[in-house]
Amino acid sequence: MAIQDTHPHAQAVRRVYENEQPNYNSGALASNIIHIACHPDPSSGKDIILWDDIKAASDDVMHVRSGTFVLPFLKGTDFKNLDPLRIASVPGVTLDVVVRGQLETAKELSVELLQGALSDISQESNRNNSNSHSTATITAIATTAR
Repeated sequence: MAIQDTHPHAQAVRRVYENEQPNYNSGALASNIIHIACHPDPSSGKDIILWDDIKAASDDVMHVRSGTFVLPFLKGTDFKNLDPLRIASVPGVTLDVVVRGQLETAKELSVELLQGALSDISQESNRNNSNSHSTATITAIATTAR
């Protein structure tokens, strides 16, 4: 039995870290997207995603957002969260499942850093002026980038 047979509706989600900014310009990488089964809510009939299903797919979940909007848990007429916890699905949108931690980013190269590396390379090249030019170039860039 295929997943489509048991759950004809699914919500696309991707895991992001709490310090990651929403990316509006490009879609999420297909390799980072997973799908969580949606269920019809008995009271509204609309598709929902169960919080336990979200937690099962990703550790340390803080909240779910669409862009900068944090999706709230659905509430009853008394404004208390429904049990089990659930959020409304958003068809056609890849939701961000925000997890604790920080995205490890590579150090960005600034103009000053690159100019310094080029200066070091030039000085090293003038000193050595031998076949080790490419090794000096690589070493100077790697050292300056640290």
